[in-house]
Amino acid sequence: MHRRADRAGRLCLRAAGNTDQWKVIGDVPLIVLVVVMGAVEFIGPDNTVTSRLTADTLMEMYHRHCVATDIQPLDLVD
Repeated sequence: MHRRADRAGRLCLRAAGNTDQWKVIGDVPLIVLVVVMGAVEFIGPDNTVTSRLTADTLMEMYHRHCVATDIQPLDLVD
């Protein structure tokens, strides 16, 4: 794993199977757009997968949030 400071407007491409670690430093808001093709696995300190997210699991989370907050979900699939 490598460490690098990215700047505004920078595009970072990662190969499949890449492991990244992100940290935000500073006191200004951060907005990040991450486009992922495939699953994202979160790795714990012992290098085991602690959770796994896919487009389907994120959609399920979104719909549960909409139900819990009594809002109408948007049609996010084209």
